[in-house]
Amino acid sequence: MLWFVVNIPLTIVPDDEVPDGGDVLVDGIIAGHPYRFRLDSGAARTELVTDDYLSALPAAGQHVSAGVFGQQESSDVITIPGLQAGELSTGPVEVVRVAAGAGRQHLIGMDLLVQYCCEFRFAGRLLVLSAASPRTGLDVRLDRGNHVYLDLEWDGVTVSACWDSGAGISAVDQAFAAAHPGLFTPAGESTGTDSTTTQASAPLMTMAGPVIGGVQFAPSTVAVIDLGPVNAGLEIPLTVIAGYPLLRQADWLFDFPARRLAAPRLLAR
Repeated sequence: MLWFVVNIPLTIVPDDEVPDGGDVLVDGIIAGHPYRFRLDSGAARTELVTDDYLSALPAAGQHVSAGVFGQQESSDVITIPGLQAGELSTGPVEVVRVAAGAGRQHLIGMDLLVQYCCEFRFAGRLLVLSAASPRTGLDVRLDRGNHVYLDLEWDGVTVSACWDSGAGISAVDQAFAAAHPGLFTPAGESTGTDSTTTQASAPLMTMAGPVIGGVQFAPSTVAVIDLGPVNAGLEIPLTVIAGYPLLRQADWLFDFPARRLAAPRLLAR
């Protein structure tokens, strides 16, 4: 039984360089101030880009993070009085305050999402549920930062992937792509930006559709990068960062507190 359902509208901004890429955005309010957030399950902590209001809040500590291109940065931890997004309202929340810069975005991260049962409908909304659906019958792995890991399967090949709604394009480790050339077809090149605003160019590939939770997905675009530097600091090494081009193909129902997932429900395309 679902005790209540909270609706949070999503805005999808297509990627100009990647036909099936895009940013998943949420509008919210903090202390009467409007903010637009990236919905980012690949971020362990919710992050806010400093402005006149946020810069006046006292720092309570430091948070160190690293992007997929290997750069680290240290940022202030602050407490905001609450966050409202759609029909969801929170009490006081600790967040990371990051310096302003080109490409910076506010992020809603897993520190907030992990508290709820969430149904991600990339056609335009996030549903926050008070209780799990009986459909959530698959196990989900979470690391210490509450990043979500799922298995991607092809014939005779299974890899660990981070389920990352904040990744506008999926990424695959270059060593895996080189070892399994039959799964990838060249699709050009693009310049990517990680969470620290570090930029790098990477070849694009069309990756053969994997099976996830027993469901067959269609091919999608990935960037091929060296995930070695980021894996060096991870509790669960990953081969694929499953981003928007792959995730948008289905609705996803996670019971994060119970670490359970319903079989993805493929959308008609």
